[in-house]
Amino acid sequence: MRCAASVFAALALVAAQAAQAQTIVINRPNNGTAARGEKSLQVSVNVQLSMPTPALTSTPEWTKAIATANQSLFEIINRECDVLGAALQGDCRMVQIHTGSNTSNRPNPGSPLTGVSASVNVNANATFEIEPKMSQAPAVISPQR
Repeated sequence: MRCAASVFAALALVAAQAAQAQTIVINRPNNGTAARGEKSLQVSVNVQLSMPTPALTSTPEWTKAIATANQSLFEIINRECDVLGAALQGDCRMVQIHTGSNTSNRPNPGSPLTGVSASVNVNANATFEIEPKMSQAPAVISPQR
């Protein structure tokens, strides 16, 4: 019986961790501005977070839980331009973002503390534009005479 309780406690701990997923799609549009003939890249980034919470019963509690999850989501999105600009060697700017959230408060008779399993799910789909950096003109070497 103690072994079953230990296994259940370990599973509850794993389930209590925040989940995160990220998808990145890189598109090369036909109408980007050119830097030495190169076109800009458009990159779509999708980030999803699922954060377990204690049982929530009031609107202010739900509002606070959603705000906390959104703050984590926006911290990730705010760093994407730095990462994309460095990885793709260009200047990055966000051109569009869509966000969403949902919550659940499901009865869970197996939960050792409350009998209710609550979670907040947030997602963002952001589009970034990466403009190639102007490369320096190649050095011209004169032939030796």
